[in-house]
Amino acid sequence: MKHILLRIITVILLVALIGALCSCGSTDEPSGKPENSSKTSEQSQISEQPDDNQSAGEEIIDEDEDPWFEEDPDAPYEDPFDSKKAKPLDSGGSLNTMDIVTFGSYKQNSSGSDNKPIEWIVLKVEGNKALLLSRYVLDTVQYHSDYKTVSWELCTLRKWLTEEFAPEAFGSDISRLVGTATPADKNPSFDTDQGGNTSDNIFLMSAVEVSNAAYGFEKYDVMEDAIRMARATDYAKAKGCFVAEGGRFNGYANWWLRTMGSNTKQTAYIYSDGSVCTVGAYTIHKDVGVRPAIWVSI
Repeated sequence: MKHILLRIITVILLVALIGALCSCGSTDEPSGKPENSSKTSEQSQISEQPDDNQSAGEEIIDEDEDPWFEEDPDAPYEDPFDSKKAKPLDSGGSLNTMDIVTFGSYKQNSSGSDNKPIEWIVLKVEGNKALLLSRYVLDTVQYHSDYKTVSWELCTLRKWLTEEFAPEAFGSDISRLVGTATPADKNPSFDTDQGGNTSDNIFLMSAVEVSNAAYGFEKYDVMEDAIRMARATDYAKAKGCFVAEGGRFNGYANWWLRTMGSNTKQTAYIYSDGSVCTVGAYTIHKDVGVRPAIWVSI
């Protein structure tokens, strides 16, 4: 009986082995695969291999279909203020935000031998006064003359604006500048001591103010903000102002804010691409430009 069972088991195993060998030799395609598929197994393997130059998770973009490739990333930035015509502040008629007006004068050629009208962007009109920001970077001055802890309240640039720039630029019209509270706004990225509030009739914008939608600005980390982007005069460039050379932002400059940076020896500034550098540059740097802001009676 034992021998009979052993033979039966042997027969069953032989039958199963023969069936397996037959299925391995089958040429039928698996279900779900198109019967007339022209893609060979070798082609399938190649198409499924990652591109050596493609990063993990990177989407393959068809340059013929993606609109980004229709735009040259190095195409010169088109300044929307270039299409606006500057008018004298006292030319009459209504004054609107984003108008370009002239008020005062300052040297602008490389030698500093001329004295041309200063162009301003109107940021806000409030009753009988208006907030203006110079359209161009007008000069290049250190934020502070010594490398030490400082703030807008104590910096030498604040003193220069009040005692040197304003009298030269406005002459007898300096009386039209409206003294206003200048808050020690916080840095949006760092909890740096900003010193005390001040009152000024000419000042630098803060990192908070140049991110204020009420004045027409984008958020501080947005590039190509039209108001924050500014070209430098030849005079400012001759004084050493950093200006981007080549590429999309060719000719646009870096300029100081009044906000302290990541520490009290650095000051925030605007990049040539129009974004805000909240980390800041050392206050003694001699290559960051100046764009004054004023409230003026109208």
